[in-house]
Order: sequence, then structure tokens, then C-alpha cells
Amino acid sequence: MGKKHRIVLIICLIFFLYLSYQYAGSFTYYLDMQCELENLEEKQADLIEEKQMLEEMLTRVDSQEYIEKIAREELGLVKEGEVLLIFIDD
Repeated sequence: MGKKHRIVLIICLIFFLYLSYQYAGSFTYYLDMQCELENLEEKQADLIEEKQMLEEMLTRVDSQEYIEKIAREELGLVKEGEVLLIFIDD
């Protein structure tokens, strides 16, 4: 094998190593981004579920029945004509 062929072979080998290094870096970046995407998709699903739960709670809390229940149970209010009875335990 001549000196010229060796130089070409060494240049090809260096070029191949460079391309391999670049590919490995890109592949690692791709894997990191794939993992990040999965984490964000899970977080999105959790947030969507939480949003639905909060919307249901808002609908329930905003209802007249819930407001009346809280007024009766926590504030001790009564409707007109009703009598509030308070039992004292001995």
C-alpha cells in the first residue's frame, strides 16, 4: 500500500470518527428531548385532569343548593319561617 493510499485511509478514518461523534451527540440529544417530551405529556395529562376536577367543583360550589347548605351548616342561617334548634350535650 502506497503512502498516498495511507493518507487517504487516515483521512477517511478521521472523517468517519468525526461523523460518529456527531451522530452520537445528536442521538443523545434526541433521547433527552424524547424523555422531556414524555414528562411534559404526563404533566399535561395531570393538569387536564386537575382542570376538569376544578371545573366540576366550581359548578357545584356555584349552585344555589351548595350556597344554601354552607349558609345553614357553617353560618347557622335559617329560611324565613324556620326555627333553629340548638341541642346542647351534657
